Amino acid sequence: MKIKKHRRNHTAQFKSKVALEAYEGRVSASAISRRYDIHPNLICKWKKSLVENSHCLFEDSHPGKDNHDRQIEALNRKVDVLTRYVEFFKKQLVDLSPNERKTMINKKVKEPRVHRQCDLLSVCRRTLYYKPIGESDENLEILLLLDRQYLETPCYGERRLLALLREKGYNINIKRVRRLMRNVRWRTLYPKKRTTQPDRKALKNPYLLRDFTNASFSMRISSIFCLSEIWGKHNIIIRELG
Repeated sequence: MKIKKHRRNHTAQFKSKVALEAYEGRVSASAISRRYDIHPNLICKWKKSLVENSHCLFEDSHPGKDNHDRQIEALNRKVDVLTRYVEFFKKQLVDLSPNERKTMINKKVKEPRVHRQCDLLSVCRRTLYYKPIGESDENLEILLLLDRQYLETPCYGERRLLALLREKGYNINIKRVRRLMRNVRWRTLYPKKRTTQPDRKALKNPYLLRDFTNASFSMRISSIFCLSEIWGKHNIIIRELG
């Protein structure tokens, strides 16, 4: 079984050392290859590269290097500013609904592309191309029937409605009934818990005999004989209650 050899990566210092020894010519290329375990052709290639590129060591630095560094720094600052703008823009989009953000996407422009616009507006790309399927004719008939039935029997729940629809010949299950009830906003009327607790939002009629009950004992004794006054206040309460 052959053992796979990994390719060696030589450093620049090692290459220059081998190339200098080959250029001096004191030792043959075959001897150098045996010493460093390198192919002679590779040594010749390094030697040729040393001779051809040696003049680069005596050339001055590139005159536009400083200008290039300044341009890179300016671009980095611009990227930082644009990044902050994008983050601020995304935070402001949180108050908008998904449908409002979808209307901001323009599919006709080439730049930025649609997937980039969806990323900036925090919109799922799948929902952009999704077209909802409307209700079938049978479901529309059932919705109309539920709307009429609610005026007659608002106390019916999902099981009673399921039995009613099956009696009328509809092949329907409980899950479909629940979904259609949500579409027509069916709210079944039934006695709920804690009916003895007063509703804070309900209208409360004033207690007209409060002055009479808060009076002193002697005044109440004297007022008991004023039946006409008490009867008049009761009549006011009765008229208010209708």
